[in-house]
Amino acid sequence: MLAALEVEPGMSVLEIGTGTGWNAALLAERLGADRVTSVEVDAALAERARHVLADVGRHVQVVVGDGALGHRASAPFDRVIATVAADRIPHAWAAQTRPGGRVLVPWTTDFHNGALVSFEVSRDAVMRGRIVGNVAFMRLRDQRGKRASLERHVRDVDGARRSFTETHPSTVLGEYDASLAVGIKVPHCKLVVAFHDERAYTVWLVDPWSRSWASLDVEPGAEKFPVRQSGERDLWQEVEDAHRWWDQLGRPTADRWGLTVTAQGQDVWLDCESRRVV
Repeated sequence: MLAALEVEPGMSVLEIGTGTGWNAALLAERLGADRVTSVEVDAALAERARHVLADVGRHVQVVVGDGALGHRASAPFDRVIATVAADRIPHAWAAQTRPGGRVLVPWTTDFHNGALVSFEVSRDAVMRGRIVGNVAFMRLRDQRGKRASLERHVRDVDGARRSFTETHPSTVLGEYDASLAVGIKVPHCKLVVAFHDERAYTVWLVDPWSRSWASLDVEPGAEKFPVRQSGERDLWQEVEDAHRWWDQLGRPTADRWGLTVTAQGQDVWLDCESRRVV
């Protein structure tokens, strides 16, 4: 991530998520502590990081606050790096970055966590970027949403709609580029895999908001897989349709996807900004 940030001496950096202070220390080693500002939402963690940084002679400004808001008092920055994931990229990060500056964000969906996006900020505080790597982080605190729980959210198993699919779940869920596309297309869908032994398992798709769910049982050597779906959404059908959509697009790899973030919201596009998909 630090390589992708392309930070150079003389630049100022805002880090979102101090954590242990390790990343801030590396930035301070390269730039000088006075060029690094780090925001941490957890006051106890921030205080510990301050002490650790001071112990190694790196007196970075560690601020307690909501990282989604950035840190206006020290803006503008040449670079912003988030060590937390976001599905809705905060525009404040663009607004606090100099034109031509870079914002590096782990981008996530409910279905797929693992896309690092490198944005460039324009003069009108719009940021445009592409996926440049595969990283997974905990979400910003105010974007964590609901956790999927089989115990809480799977109801009426006996009354579930039943069918079969010839699509092996691993081709949809276990392949990075496919999983990324499904996450772009299917909102509020969380994945849980329950293993019965080394080769047999059940795939669960859960929407904690609508309490819709779907399950697929996978047995070694099977050519068809039993599907159960319940609730107002047919989650497996949505996921399978999204996989077919990705296939019809020519199976684009992660580096072909991009995002544009403005004060009004964000768009996801394929290859170029005019090919908006979400």
